[in-house]
Amino acid sequence: MTVCNVFGHEPAIAEYVIMTMLVLTHRLFEAVTAFRAGSWVASPTLGDGSPHGEVLGRTIGIVGYGRIGREVAERAAGLKCRVLAANRSPVADPASAEAVYPLAEIDRVLPLCDTVLVACALAPETKGLIDARRLALMKQSALLINVARAAIVDEDALYAALKDGHLGGAALDVWWQYPTPAEPERRPSRRPFHELPNVLITPHSSSSSGATAERRWSMVATNLDRFARGEPLENIVFQT
Repeated sequence: MTVCNVFGHEPAIAEYVIMTMLVLTHRLFEAVTAFRAGSWVASPTLGDGSPHGEVLGRTIGIVGYGRIGREVAERAAGLKCRVLAANRSPVADPASAEAVYPLAEIDRVLPLCDTVLVACALAPETKGLIDARRLALMKQSALLINVARAAIVDEDALYAALKDGHLGGAALDVWWQYPTPAEPERRPSRRPFHELPNVLITPHSSSSSGATAERRWSMVATNLDRFARGEPLENIVFQT
């Protein structure tokens, strides 16, 4: 028996990461919401708002430099960001990253970053990796984006850091709790992240573009064709 997998979700997730980084940095929702309500408060010239930020020259740290991390790095570099990464295994080709640190040295990376992206797999060594101590290492203005697994980040510590202003903001697409047949209305977290104005929340949907589905079915079709021709299959993960 041979089991293969498919990818194809990396471009959609990478665009989500860049999108949320830009939205948070430019404080887009804040400006749009206020202006819809008739207020010019977000304008430094016509209201009394402070200037928004920009990502040019800022540093993004990518925790987990796999397929998703590399796609994000390429796009961030195109926006003239500095890209650093931390990875569990050695990386021969850093591609768009300026440097790739061992995961054990993540404490060196976090204080340098304006945005920290969590894109690593959930494993014993990454569960709870971003805890209260490591959140405290980050800049007070820093953003955290998680598209990996919620359990990599300490739920209570992240909520406290965002609520108390020890982090600039967050974008969360993965959650500590999911609906079940027994609890179809189950909240995604024990903490009310949805009440925080500096947090973007989405229902584990960053990969769900139409193009992702097309790329995946194309890979399946290619492997079926290879199988019929007796050719080696691609993306084998298990074989007996």
